[in-house]
Amino acid sequence: MSHAGQRCGLADGDWQMIVESIPHMVWVAAPDGRVEYINQLGNHYTGWSAGATFDRDWLEVIHPDDAPTAAHTWRYASRSETPHTTECRIRRADGEYRWPVTRGPPLRDAAGQVAKWIGTATDNHDHKTNEAVLREAHRATAEVLTLLATLQAEAPVGFGFIDRDLCMVRINQELASMTGSPAEEQIGRPVAEVVPELWEQLEPVPRHVLATGEAIRNLSSADRPGGTESREVLASHYPARVGDAIIGIGIGIGVVVVEVTDRLQLASALKELTRAEEFRSTVMGEMAEGVFTQDGDGRLMYMNSAASRMLGWAESELRGRYMHEVLQWRTADGHPFATPLTGRCRPRLRKVARNAAEAGRSPVRTVRNRRGVLILRVVHRGGRGRRGGDLP
Repeated sequence: MSHAGQRCGLADGDWQMIVESIPHMVWVAAPDGRVEYINQLGNHYTGWSAGATFDRDWLEVIHPDDAPTAAHTWRYASRSETPHTTECRIRRADGEYRWPVTRGPPLRDAAGQVAKWIGTATDNHDHKTNEAVLREAHRATAEVLTLLATLQAEAPVGFGFIDRDLCMVRINQELASMTGSPAEEQIGRPVAEVVPELWEQLEPVPRHVLATGEAIRNLSSADRPGGTESREVLASHYPARVGDAIIGIGIGIGVVVVEVTDRLQLASALKELTRAEEFRSTVMGEMAEGVFTQDGDGRLMYMNSAASRMLGWAESELRGRYMHEVLQWRTADGHPFATPLTGRCRPRLRKVARNAAEAGRSPVRTVRNRRGVLILRVVHRGGRGRRGGDLP
């Protein structure tokens, strides 16, 4: 202790009183950076013993990731003979790395040469950590605000906020288009003026939210902005809160509006199709006549129960198959007739009849089911694609 005090030009008592009473780690280093002295607080912090302090390499206690920067900072200060300042993590006696701020000016002799470096190290870990937490909080807040701004501007959903006086204070373009006027013209106006045709229906909703703090979701209504065609919307109102209190300055109620006109029209159309299909199924199922439909290539698409009974096949057995490959077509004199099906041949009875005539046989006149029972007499009529038959 006295040796270090003498080198700094202080009496032993003064040196000891100063370095051991201040709440900082005090260090003394040679011009080349070798540690010559650390006060008791520094020894306690680093775990170095007082007798082992001299000639210790201070980089031993620097965090490996910070050591290169700390060494560079020291080299620059020693070359330029300017005060040394750095922040780097130092390993504490318990093994934890913490952030102190280290400062040390050069001490010069009578000739102006650097004789010593003397400085302090002050634990700044909590402040440094709080700064990092604060930066992360700012970053997260910025991300949320950017997300909300993007959502408000780009989402196909109407967003708005109403204050306690039931005036519009925030509104995005989507909601403005639903109400029929530009967003900037609606800010500050009472909702009663923005949507006068809906206000009688809507007024109890925000008042209920303000009075109870309870959200009201998916309230259905129809609007007709600017005399255009009526549109169906679902509106939700919810309290904008800070803690347990609804915001009383600026914003009180959030509004989310979704247009569902197309969705409702589609649901209505699907409902009509379902009813039509149910009616068709009922009629086809009850009628005594056999009915089946084919696509342009002659493959079965649909067959009612009467046709299934007549032909002897279930609809599932024949769906997608060529009907002229399945049914037993015969000429008028009872001989089997096989319909040629090549390429994209579309079998029609008049083509079958023409082929039969060219082969010297009578035109096809009857059709028999899978058991060979006569079920149809074919009648050829003029006109493209027309054919019919009579049940025997």
